[in-house]
Amino acid sequence: MPYIISVTSGKEKIVKALLAKRRPQPSLRDLLRMDLTEHDQHTQGVDCSIPPSFSGFLVCETILPPQGIQNIPYILGVTEATSEQVKGLMTGVVKHIIADGMMVQMVRGEYSGFIGIVRAMIGNDTLVDLSIYGRMVAVRVPVDDVKGISHED
Repeated sequence: MPYIISVTSGKEKIVKALLAKRRPQPSLRDLLRMDLTEHDQHTQGVDCSIPPSFSGFLVCETILPPQGIQNIPYILGVTEATSEQVKGLMTGVVKHIIADGMMVQMVRGEYSGFIGIVRAMIGNDTLVDLSIYGRMVAVRVPVDDVKGISHED
């Protein structure tokens, strides 16, 4: 069963390497029973992929026991996933739904935490009106840097 590991954004490669190092090594008896292809698969480490369109996630086919993950830095959580969920992550099917006039919060970049209103979508960028030091300023940011918020938030 595949697993989705939530990690600190930007630390995916580090976590992947740390998981590979902590994978339990087979005993000598098991090594003698393995054929060459099985040995190659085992020595390659944990089979993790980094989704191309999402930062902060790893998709793993194999996972260490829970006690092996507890002390690894940058891991925020581990969840079992279905193959459809993994396929959606790896192909980027899940898209941000941002529209003109929508209220958004900046989640990354120098404006992180600010709340504004989408003025226009320009390709993969969003033009957002932010209130900065009492003045409305239009900033152009990647669509991945904003998150839609509802009026209840």
